[in-house]
Amino acid sequence: MSRKNSQAVGVVLLAVLVCAGVWIYTRPHNTSNAEGNTEVARFSMELRNKVIAEIGQPIEGLEPFMFMQMYPGLTPQDFNEVDALIGVYRMQDGQVVYDPNGAQELHTAARAISDGGMAQLYHNILARVSLMSGADPVLGVIAAISAE
Repeated sequence: MSRKNSQAVGVVLLAVLVCAGVWIYTRPHNTSNAEGNTEVARFSMELRNKVIAEIGQPIEGLEPFMFMQMYPGLTPQDFNEVDALIGVYRMQDGQVVYDPNGAQELHTAARAISDGGMAQLYHNILARVSLMSGADPVLGVIAAISAE
């Protein structure tokens, strides 16, 4: 193969790779996952905003007891396996317990609930509460945890 042909093949391969990358990046994503992410984002924003409005923005981030103070319908079980920035929360003897999972708390925000932890909290509550068909699940969850 001549040098000119090798360059042409290289250009064609590069064009194919670029087109494949653009196609993958711009194709529609799984809508159920996107909707789930939107629900979690709405849920997180709603809970965090209420806590911050009532007690202020803690420098260290938000921890389970802060949410339980604002939302009396939350239970320790809701925080089971909820990730913190370092470690995880577990339910033990009917209480929410922080478990660093063998890691050192390298900063004061280690116990703050992470974004992934907020997703787990949302799913834990969804699994516990019964929602009417067709209802907005985020509003249903917030209504359920707002009631005593």
